[in-house]
Amino acid sequence: MEKTPVFLVAGFLGAGKTSTLRHALATLPGTSAILVNDFGEAAIDAGMLSAEGPGIPGVLRVLNVAGGCVCCTAPEGLLPALESMLENLRPDRIFIEPSGLARPQDLLDMVGRSSLRGRLAFGPVVVVLDGRRPIQHPLLEEQLEAADVVAINWADQCEPAALAALEAELTARSPAPLRVTVTQHGALPAEAWSWPEDAGLRLRVVKQEKAPSTQGFEARSAVLPADRRLAFDRVKVLLADPGIVRFKGHLSTDAGWMMLEKAGGSLQSRATAWRRDSRWDLIAEASVEIDRIQALLIAALAETEGGVGLSRVDQDGQSEHLTRSDFEAMPGQIPDVSLLFPGRVGRAVPLSAVLGTPPEGARFLMVARDGMVSEPAPPEAAGEAVLVYALGDAELPVKQGGPLRVLSAGRSCANIKDLIRIRWV
Repeated sequence: MEKTPVFLVAGFLGAGKTSTLRHALATLPGTSAILVNDFGEAAIDAGMLSAEGPGIPGVLRVLNVAGGCVCCTAPEGLLPALESMLENLRPDRIFIEPSGLARPQDLLDMVGRSSLRGRLAFGPVVVVLDGRRPIQHPLLEEQLEAADVVAINWADQCEPAALAALEAELTARSPAPLRVTVTQHGALPAEAWSWPEDAGLRLRVVKQEKAPSTQGFEARSAVLPADRRLAFDRVKVLLADPGIVRFKGHLSTDAGWMMLEKAGGSLQSRATAWRRDSRWDLIAEASVEIDRIQALLIAALAETEGGVGLSRVDQDGQSEHLTRSDFEAMPGQIPDVSLLFPGRVGRAVPLSAVLGTPPEGARFLMVARDGMVSEPAPPEAAGEAVLVYALGDAELPVKQGGPLRVLSAGRSCANIKDLIRIRWV
């Protein structure tokens, strides 16, 4: 089955996402469907595009998911809207214009773990940047980290020297966007909507680069496909070798997408918005078997646990396996979860009880069997979330999200089906 391309047009409030989308709709061949996510109920952006849509050749329909951000308070409207477009419209492409408060990586993950993943092919993530404003907001930094293409908009209202400096800053980022383009009124060139031949989420080969030895050091680089998940703890062990003096990488791991950096003998890690591929640069002393370490890093694939139960992993990578009897012994038992979550069924226990005593300063994340990983969160984020672990005297059925499922009243996107691991980072 041929996949339908889907494009995210993201960017901070007022950057010019709708103008960029208008230009793409007017210039790209074939038919397009548009899904707009207005943060408020008034649906201003969707209204503008809906009013103009009939006048633009090839625009089949504009749908709106209003009342919140699709990656937080309104995620359950996104997937049905996409499925409706695929079934009823069969467009040549789909554009998603999320709220200016959205994080592109959350949308990529949400669609990527859904039942639609076999029918959709992500194109480059386009982030529209207001060239008149400094890059200061943390959310904007996350959006830029997820960007494959950055459109510096409002160029006609910017000083040439300031534009040149901003373009140089974005191009110098590591890793850098595939393309940085200066635009007026969102006029992005047509080629920006296509992946280069050797880049993007379609990448399926392992690429390695070898630098010559320099003053007693050797360097290696690698790029791996985005769907090749690495074992986070195994990678950390390999990087603990004292002969490795520098490592910087953005990796898809069983602890989520992580940025790892080693300098001065210390290894640091954090969540990253990067989603295009796994890539790293490695520098080691010439006495180190760098090719062996490079090969082991590439081969450090994550394993999927079998059977029913939950692995709880501490910050050192030590794992404790929890079973149904462990859940039954925890405090705060909830015999009927439907009292808290209408329409859901099963026996549950507070997620805070499952987490246990949190390590000082640590954050937890949750991993599903299909590879979905939640964002790292502080212990208090468990809030009123629960772990559903049984239906009567039997396991929670797979069709209802079992055998283990997390339900959260605070953030719908924290609802995780088929949970297999909770870990502290």
